[in-house]
Amino acid sequence: MLKFTLMRNLFKELNPARMEGVFQKRVRDVFSRSMLVDYEEVPEVRAFTMQERSVSYGVLYYLFINDERQAADLEDLKVKKFLLAFYGDHFPSYLKEEYQKLSELEEDELEKLNILDCFLPDNMPGHHDGYAFKELQTLEDIRAGRTGDEDKPKYGFPGLIFAKKYDPENKKD
Repeated sequence: MLKFTLMRNLFKELNPARMEGVFQKRVRDVFSRSMLVDYEEVPEVRAFTMQERSVSYGVLYYLFINDERQAADLEDLKVKKFLLAFYGDHFPSYLKEEYQKLSELEEDELEKLNILDCFLPDNMPGHHDGYAFKELQTLEDIRAGRTGDEDKPKYGFPGLIFAKKYDPENKKD
């Protein structure tokens, strides 16, 4: 799972129309969605804000904990605990079974844990074929011939066609 997928999903799930207690604010091209939370496992987190910022050719997502002005780091222990508590409470089907109970995990285990390995991205809505971007193609896809352009002409320039005597399909041996 990519960090972008997790951040986008967290922003999309904080929809004020579907979830109670979410406040949305818009300033120019920045959407902010905030929610007050209270988890025993993470008492230092009282609120969090997800931001969606439109930039040229894309969108960026940021997570802010409490009233901090700097975006939260997913490697921070407090953020890991919060994400596991939030998803365990609201969307347990997105988490792998061994990470659904935050109270059963030890501090040392959480320190070494990569938070992105705890999720099942295929269960998250809006996930595209195992990738964050539907246009993304891996080397394995190219080698296996799953690029989706098998039916397109292989010419280098749009509208270019071979003269009949040079066309490889019409060449007679």
